[in-house]
Amino acid sequence: MSLITRGVSETQGAPGQAESIRRGTRWGRCIALVVVLGLLVRLGHTLSSGFPLHDGGLFLVMMQDLQDAHYSLPAFTSYNGGDIPFAYPPLGLYVGAILEAVTPLSYLDVLRFVPLVVSALTVGAFVLFARAYLRSDVERFGAVSTFALLPGAFVWWIMGGGLTRSFGFFFAVLAIWQLYMLLTTRNRSYAWAFGLFGGLTVLSHMEAAYFVGLTAIAMLLTLGRDRRAVLSCFAGALLAAVISAPWWLTVIYREGLGAILGAGNSRPLFGIEAIAARLDFNITEEPLFPVLGVLALVGLVVCLSRRDWFLPAWVFILWLGAPWIMARVGTVPIALLAGIGFGEVILPLLARTSSFIDSRVGGDRNGSPDKLRPLAVVVVGFVFAYAALGSLLATHGLLSGLSMPERQAMTWVAANTEPSDRFVVVEDRRWWDDSTSEWFPALSGRISVATPQGGEWRKSPSFETLTDRYKNLQECGELDARCLEEWSLENSISFDYVYIPKVDLVNVESPRIVGCCSALRSNLAGSPDYSLVYDGPGASIYEKIH
Repeated sequence: MSLITRGVSETQGAPGQAESIRRGTRWGRCIALVVVLGLLVRLGHTLSSGFPLHDGGLFLVMMQDLQDAHYSLPAFTSYNGGDIPFAYPPLGLYVGAILEAVTPLSYLDVLRFVPLVVSALTVGAFVLFARAYLRSDVERFGAVSTFALLPGAFVWWIMGGGLTRSFGFFFAVLAIWQLYMLLTTRNRSYAWAFGLFGGLTVLSHMEAAYFVGLTAIAMLLTLGRDRRAVLSCFAGALLAAVISAPWWLTVIYREGLGAILGAGNSRPLFGIEAIAARLDFNITEEPLFPVLGVLALVGLVVCLSRRDWFLPAWVFILWLGAPWIMARVGTVPIALLAGIGFGEVILPLLARTSSFIDSRVGGDRNGSPDKLRPLAVVVVGFVFAYAALGSLLATHGLLSGLSMPERQAMTWVAANTEPSDRFVVVEDRRWWDDSTSEWFPALSGRISVATPQGGEWRKSPSFETLTDRYKNLQECGELDARCLEEWSLENSISFDYVYIPKVDLVNVESPRIVGCCSALRSNLAGSPDYSLVYDGPGASIYEKIH
């Protein structure tokens, strides 16, 4: 009798039952251990910086706006000029604003630690889903280990901007768990929980709501064989719409339907980036050899071989319909596939290997579980220790906070420039990777004329226009002041100062330390049209002489 083969019949009688209980307890403890390991990985990244990881400046201001409005939904956020509609799903912002008001936590503390806590809770939510879907503790162990350690399952959720993203992902996992239970048990009581968690998902993050919608399609196509269960599914979706209605009805009344659809329009399905994302098959984003991705691939082969279509269909629909977030929300089906590959192929292979080795040395040709255990512990321990190491290295250039010298430079801006002054921030990074541009309006109280964050909620210009403007401005970092002037004329955007970070940056697309904008900084220093007004360790700031 093997300890690890799925579907193996148990020995009859009390001794077999006792062994089964002991076996389940051991695997249960292993699952608890990897949950703790996942928490430690997330905690290690969070504590590596004394400032919220990567982004969160927009949300800091929006929390302040909520408090200033006495927790009624403001029409606009004061972030970066005050012309951005307050159309963002507000649940996480309300939680953060209330915590800042009633606890010793500051806004920055909220942005550091709330995403961490919610990301850890999401691992627990995944455990519930894995217990429902997978049929053995071995598979559950493999799945939970994968989800706890995959970079995509925590990188974007523990950032400062994870204040909203983490809540969305947490409630999304709970919603799809309840939807799965509804469709497989035909118990219509699960529709209420699906509707509740679905509504909270919509109130937290639009991409998470989109994830639930695509998942529902995959489930209905492969699991929705009962008409009453399908009707209950739609009833749950209606409940979700009702729960989230106070937010989306208010936004539509104020700004029109385009404001709600704006977040989706910021990521077109058939844009160049979306097509490129579909062609990048490193969806696990492991910085080392994709060992967890290999486990998932093995599990995919197993599912296809037995015509179990749900997980393959789920992965395909996410890959087709949401390529830009596949590496994040796709961690749920990927982890389940890895659990199947681990439980149905990898450990049985170890069992046969152990049996073969034992037979060669004249031992028990049937392969004793006691003989298997050391080999399994060594191999499995190495695989997941290797994956944990990859998770600790999975900075992606994203899991770092704004440096103290840069924060000091932005504080100087707040104290020494006029509130009406306008800045171009040149950091030579892609917009979603540019923490300086995102934090600058929040910490300085001044307008960054090219920062696109929040612009997806405006009626015009389009978010694509905003990101194109940003990209063109960043190209000036390796050119000269003439490039800035041409950019200003072409876009009819005036500015008073140029802010150039001086701190070395980690290039996301190339894991090396790179300097920023040396050509532009040198040219501005010698230009009669610009005057150097601040030159600290965090940034150089040049005033434009009109």
